[in-house]
Amino acid sequence: MPSPDSITPLVHVREFTDFGADIDLRLAANGAPAGSGAARYIEVVTAGSGGLVLTGTSGNTITLSGLVQGDRLPVQATKIVSSGTTVTKVRVGW
Repeated sequence: MPSPDSITPLVHVREFTDFGADIDLRLAANGAPAGSGAARYIEVVTAGSGGLVLTGTSGNTITLSGLVQGDRLPVQATKIVSSGTTVTKVRVGW
């Protein structure tokens, strides 16, 4: 378990409801703080059909299914991929 001194709090949070295009989570225009690199947290606010496709810091893409309202995902995500994402609202933290 990490030391409490090594844990940094989330300082920026934004909700997304439009997944018609990929969302680059490294861009300030999408809520990312300068130099953040990746989102660290995603919470499913409204599950829709429960699918979420993410690209991680390594460039690999992962498809998550069966997500339900309230699921909290610790991540290192750089992008929400529109193709295959069927949740209807997420909260992202940096």
